[in-house]
Amino acid sequence: MAIDLLSYQNLMDQDGVIFYYKGEFTQEFLLQIGRDLRSKIRGETENRTLSIKVFSVFVELIQNVTRYAVPYARENEADASVGIVVVGRDNNHYFVCCGNEIDAARKAIVVEKLETIKNMDKDEIKTYFREQRKKAPEANSKGGGIGLIEIAKLASEPIGYTITSMEGDRSFYSLTVTV
Repeated sequence: MAIDLLSYQNLMDQDGVIFYYKGEFTQEFLLQIGRDLRSKIRGETENRTLSIKVFSVFVELIQNVTRYAVPYARENEADASVGIVVVGRDNNHYFVCCGNEIDAARKAIVVEKLETIKNMDKDEIKTYFREQRKKAPEANSKGGGIGLIEIAKLASEPIGYTITSMEGDRSFYSLTVTV
């Protein structure tokens, strides 16, 4: 089988993609790729605040995958978190997209959080963030439960998302964040 990688490259160039990864997400992955991505963005923009925001969104999205993706079972090894992440540039903005499979319980939580912050302005998001930070994390949360709100604070546009039903109780969850 031959794969036309030039067509993939041209499509990604057209879409402004500067980084693409599909596979297993680990803490080590985050550290290694994160450093390289941060350096690349710093080299492209003199706006230090922008590069910090893009990197912060990237980290939050990768942490969502490592914490909440439906685990991919591997024989004789620990389960792995598998997903996809894309970083690109469109005019004066960067975008970070991330996707992974989630189960029905996580889907309900995600949709509720995203719908809550969807129509908030920046001041409302900041207030909501402070309120939620004071609360104890939700049951079954593997983090502080404020990652999506943190991402919304950093975004220059409302977070875009899709959730596509898959086989069984699984869905594919995809976020797009513009910074």
